[in-house]
Amino acid sequence: MKTTGLINIIPSELQERIQTVRYEAGEQLIHRGKATPFYIIKSGHCKVYVLNSEGGEVLLGHLGPGDAVGEMSNLTQRKSNAYVVSVTQIDLFVLSEDQLDELFEEVPTFGRKLLKQLCLNLERTNAKLTSKVDELIELNANLETIVGDQVADLKEHQTILEEQNGEMKKIVASRDEFMNMVVHDLRSPINNVIGFSELLVETGSTTPESRKMLEIISKNSSNMLALINDLLDYSKIESGKLELECAPLSLLGHVDHIISSNQILYDGKGIFLNSNIPENLPVVQADERRLAEILNNLLSNALKFSSRGSSVELSAELNGEMVEICVRDEGQGIAEAEIPKLFATFQQISTQATEGEKGTGLGLAIVRKLVELHGGKVWVNSTLGKGSNFCFTLPCVSK
Repeated sequence: MKTTGLINIIPSELQERIQTVRYEAGEQLIHRGKATPFYIIKSGHCKVYVLNSEGGEVLLGHLGPGDAVGEMSNLTQRKSNAYVVSVTQIDLFVLSEDQLDELFEEVPTFGRKLLKQLCLNLERTNAKLTSKVDELIELNANLETIVGDQVADLKEHQTILEEQNGEMKKIVASRDEFMNMVVHDLRSPINNVIGFSELLVETGSTTPESRKMLEIISKNSSNMLALINDLLDYSKIESGKLELECAPLSLLGHVDHIISSNQILYDGKGIFLNSNIPENLPVVQADERRLAEILNNLLSNALKFSSRGSSVELSAELNGEMVEICVRDEGQGIAEAEIPKLFATFQQISTQATEGEKGTGLGLAIVRKLVELHGGKVWVNSTLGKGSNFCFTLPCVSK
């Protein structure tokens, strides 16, 4: 960007009439976006910058004695798209339009030298732009290579995952098939054991000692049968093979039946069981059999952790477009830290059943799955030492 001699070809008598200005090192003598005077550097040096698309500085070049500054924007009557900062103390001629016209008329070589400087400036700028374009082309090529490699890696990983997923599905299917076979094969003989042991007890033809042993056999067999039934249900739910048979259902009559079927168990432990179901409660959309399973699980859970003389209540109320059903007990309650474990499979909490009753570890997990299949949600509010309130929702029948 250097064309020396512009000062030397300006007549001395005209130089004496041209205004001069001085800037100290680091001062900005041309501002971006503003009108610019026509300068010729008498002494000192400066740097020319432009801003890139990201707002960063790009150095276009250095200017020194004899160079014109701001000539492009001045001659085109446009605001500067660059800015110029002095490197050292710099003295400048400031030419007016009349003085420029006088120079072009009286000193033809001034115009030629100025034009040569403009051409050199454009060549330098074009070279820098070309270099940047080449850098961008190379960067784009590198990015395309990287992206291509990553796409290939992703496709390879996708293929591997699909193969592994296929193998996993086969393993799960084999597991489910095996579990169903085992469950079905075990259910009949266990039912026989329960039936024969109860029959022997009822006939009264046993000694007290053998009667006690038969009761233990019957109880343990019943626990095993409950586990088998839970495993079968959970396996069906997890494999997506459990289909609900939902229909409009009145909770009032259904709950009365559930209360009656659980009453003997509650009476045996001396716990009061009651219900509070409003007569005007809307009809719900539910699978009657699976709803009974949900309620029986929750009532069995409440019975297990309640002490003699306490109460358990099954209630329901309308909550928006859902019916909220709750089983509240006055039992031992659950520590807050253990509540997240309640609806997971095979999770045991530190709270012990009041009379040593055993569970399968699947009851509440099945409750959660069945409630979610109905389009509802389940939760619990509990205070340690004060009891628990298990609640879930079911959708009302659309009118």
